[in-house]
Amino acid sequence: ELLDYRSGHGDCNVPQSQGKLGTWVNHQRTAYMAGSLVQGRIDRLNSIDFNWALREAAPKVPWETRFKELVRYKAKHGD
Repeated sequence: ELLDYRSGHGDCNVPQSQGKLGTWVNHQRTAYMAGSLVQGRIDRLNSIDFNWALREAAPKVPWETRFKELVRYKAKHGD
């Protein structure tokens, strides 16, 4: 079913709202992130270019840097 979806859409990014397949895909991602998905399944999903993370992680910026930006913003805009 996932292969059919991929051939029709060009990717494996099945929306969670897409019924049982969407739920299954979400469970695979969750198990992978938790480290509980067995390597054989990871390999099979990798072989069809499965996307493990739909969003890219935001760049890590030190807390102090963001705080200084906030202080400058408040000084400039007053709100």
